Amino acid sequence: MCPRREVMSSMHTVVDAMVARLEAEFSGEDLGLCFDVFDIGSWSKVYQLRDKGKEDDAKKLEQSLLRHCRRLCQALQLGAVEAAQELRTAACLLVHQGSDGLLSMEPAIPVTIGSSGARP
Repeated sequence: MCPRREVMSSMHTVVDAMVARLEAEFSGEDLGLCFDVFDIGSWSKVYQLRDKGKEDDAKKLEQSLLRHCRRLCQALQLGAVEAAQELRTAACLLVHQGSDGLLSMEPAIPVTIGSSGARP
């Protein structure tokens, strides 16, 4: 296994353990649980589900991640739309990074941020 994958696997294990611990101690909308937006494994799962044709499951997971992004932005008094766009773009680039360490440049993906489904 390449060193980058080993690091990502270790990080994923740590994040999973941390999220499980937080879920045991806090309710579902507590700020501590919102840090799952930084888990590349969760974003990777969104793309894997889409690749398998499970669009509803992918959208549900992605909306959960974006909801947590909005919650963090509220707490930090940041612009939610801009933060979600940047986070989603960064996650897409990291998920699609090749084993050679180069990023595959894919077009920007529109972000659905509001509960109304409106796109920025």
